[in-house]
Amino acid sequence: MSTKSKTVHFLADPGNGTQVSRALAKVFGVSTDAPVLLAEMEVSSSGFDLDIPETDSGYYYMVLRIDSYSLNGGSADTGNRNVTLLAVFDASAGTVSVGAQSTIACAYAFARFLRVGDDGYPAIQGETRRIGIAFAMKNNFTGTDGTISKVISSSPNGLETNSFPLFNFLSNLLYYSLTEASVYQQFVSLASPDSPARSFLGALMHLVYNPFTNVQQIYALISGQTQVFEPSLPTLDLPPHKTPVPDQWTLTIKRNDSGSRNFLISGTAFVVFDKEDKAWITNNFRAGTAFSGTHAMILNPDGSPNELSPLFGGGILGSGFGAAIDPKRETIAIGNYGWGPVDFNPETGSISVFSYDGKVQCPPNGHTNGLCRVQGMTYDKDGNLWMASIGSQKPMAPAPDPVYTFPNQNSALVVYLGGDPNRMISFDNFLDQPSPYHATFDVVIDSEGNGIVSNIGNADYGLQSSVYKFRIENDQLVYVAHWVSDYVNPRNPASVGYEQFRQVTVNAQNEIFVGGVTSSRVVKLDSSLQNVLKVFTKNVNAAWGVRMDKAGVLYVANFAQEKGRNSAIDSFDMHGPFGVTVIYNEDESTSHLMTVPTGGSGVTLANGQPLYGSQEGPLGRTFKPCYEPIMRLTSTNVDAAGNVWAMNNWKPSVYVDIKDNPGGDGVVIFVGVAEPAV
Repeated sequence: MSTKSKTVHFLADPGNGTQVSRALAKVFGVSTDAPVLLAEMEVSSSGFDLDIPETDSGYYYMVLRIDSYSLNGGSADTGNRNVTLLAVFDASAGTVSVGAQSTIACAYAFARFLRVGDDGYPAIQGETRRIGIAFAMKNNFTGTDGTISKVISSSPNGLETNSFPLFNFLSNLLYYSLTEASVYQQFVSLASPDSPARSFLGALMHLVYNPFTNVQQIYALISGQTQVFEPSLPTLDLPPHKTPVPDQWTLTIKRNDSGSRNFLISGTAFVVFDKEDKAWITNNFRAGTAFSGTHAMILNPDGSPNELSPLFGGGILGSGFGAAIDPKRETIAIGNYGWGPVDFNPETGSISVFSYDGKVQCPPNGHTNGLCRVQGMTYDKDGNLWMASIGSQKPMAPAPDPVYTFPNQNSALVVYLGGDPNRMISFDNFLDQPSPYHATFDVVIDSEGNGIVSNIGNADYGLQSSVYKFRIENDQLVYVAHWVSDYVNPRNPASVGYEQFRQVTVNAQNEIFVGGVTSSRVVKLDSSLQNVLKVFTKNVNAAWGVRMDKAGVLYVANFAQEKGRNSAIDSFDMHGPFGVTVIYNEDESTSHLMTVPTGGSGVTLANGQPLYGSQEGPLGRTFKPCYEPIMRLTSTNVDAAGNVWAMNNWKPSVYVDIKDNPGGDGVVIFVGVAEPAV
């Protein structure tokens, strides 16, 4: 640790003009080892200075345990209430606000690196790289000086989602836990019912880790109180059919800025993270049209557009589910499917390859050897690039059938050995019947180096959905095993085995999970592909993406909304909720739908226009505002700080999907909900 130090001014702000009368302040340095106490002082006012020694990581956190305070001319002790405020700051800070809002922001952003002891003091510990990502995400809510970020307080957040009012509601909950003993006691009991926490911060972290806990009851604790921090949930002006009570206690950041208003985010599909933790995101459409997009996005770890974004070149055309990162996280491959009307129908499709600093590493039209409409793809540990080639020239909905009669190719698993398109190997003999209509969609690598492949299937041609396993041996693909769907569609009992498989994933035991769109289920198979171990259907609605974090929590990206809901009269918005299904310990009884409700304002694009613009529906009716900030999802991925990035792919209006503008409008990041996987 350096002998240099810096004087930092601290301001305590519990809210509503509350002044600190007596408190214990501690500053720690963040490191990969146990946190290091750098400064400690008993304070008797809300403003104080501390000399802080420099640390190698450059990150610090302040903990302020409040013992007594004054409010409205009166003073009070906290008694047996253990209320601590928390703020994380970096070496550039001169003034640090430690208050209710900084505490909430830090608890969520640093959730995967923060543990609270029985004494109520938090310990934050982690690699500098990961802590930097969490710090950047924290700054999306509050600055070090206590100012509220424009990111959370304005579009596409603001009141377009409920995250800002939920953030303020939790800040109000901290304030009332400090000033009212009954609120503190009830909150601690409700937030941590199995093992009551010994502090507000301990109870809050229980809520962060278990966001579906006692939502209605906790909301009711202070919903009738004056909301000190606003806008807050109880004061929202919501449209009909909406409620201020959240579905769960998650905070989100929505991003819709590609870096250029000429090339908006439109139909995000898949995301991977490079060695600098930048997010590389595929983009289906040119916004406002049904045409294939010719760009991808590169976002910084906090979700802001990187200077390289939007990314062009390398033959990008309607990139979909295909994005892969090599083992060194230095090379990114993007699969081009090609969407839209007949004049945007590519004959083969391709892949585009880039270095992590944005340099094109392929011909101008991409690599096409062996490929016909690429979707899922991945690199294995040896740098082999595995790709799912759909084969059929029939575009996926909502595009019409093509006029150009390009010949189909057989659906296939294609591998570029060492990532070299001149060393291509493939397999197309699915179900002993090579066909374009198997529709090979995704591939993942298990811990033994096997490739696990999903096929959508095609009911019209009697081709069932299936999962295959392969290995590479002597530079050839060797078939290992397969499983054919046994699903019977209750709406069409004659259709057996067709459920439109999409993403496939594996757990630590190499057991296999695959999501079905038609069946709205996730099937778990043993590693031999001989037995169905479990089927998950609770809160699963057109399963497209299936992802697992390091702790084994399953995240299902649903392409459809909650079952059984109908559209409101005179509106083209489906009333959801749309969301990500979360399943703990592979136990369906724990299944919940993680949603992003509205805060009362209509969804707008990065250019400020309403999501549906000035389009008119049938009978000349103008579209009403859209109140669905998260919609049809295709995939999720977990970054190095435990944030879940959800790809908001299509809008909910069928009319708009088919006729005018099928692209979704952004990326939604659930802050701190998962165990980091990279």
